[in-house]
Amino acid sequence: KLEEKVAERTQELAARNNSLEGAHLQLKRSLEDRMQLVDAVAPRYEVQRELGRGGMATVYLARDTRHSRDVAIKVIRPDAASVLGAERFLAEIRLTANLTHPNILPLLDSGQANGVLYYVMSYVEGDTLQARLTRDG
Repeated sequence: KLEEKVAERTQELAARNNSLEGAHLQLKRSLEDRMQLVDAVAPRYEVQRELGRGGMATVYLARDTRHSRDVAIKVIRPDAASVLGAERFLAEIRLTANLTHPNILPLLDSGQANGVLYYVMSYVEGDTLQARLTRDG
């Protein structure tokens, strides 16, 4: 019985350790991605914090230093770029740049620097789409 309990507890600790290692690697990648973005868009934009993360990209809140306004910068994640290729994100940039509608935010800027592909839109404070869907159904 004691050996079974020791073995069971050892497995639990190993699983917890693997989970922590995974979280550590994810955090490290997130910080590396953010620092790469900071270097790519400085001094025009001052990156402040992450707003959200999807399957292909991460969105950051930043300050447009030229126009003294808050903006959202969407950046393709390096792992997504290597799997999907940058062409899909470039197509999204072209599409977004050509959309005109009162309920759609316009594309303000886009670029590629230091291997970082991004585009910039106005920042609108409020709930995320996921939070609104959860709340309102």
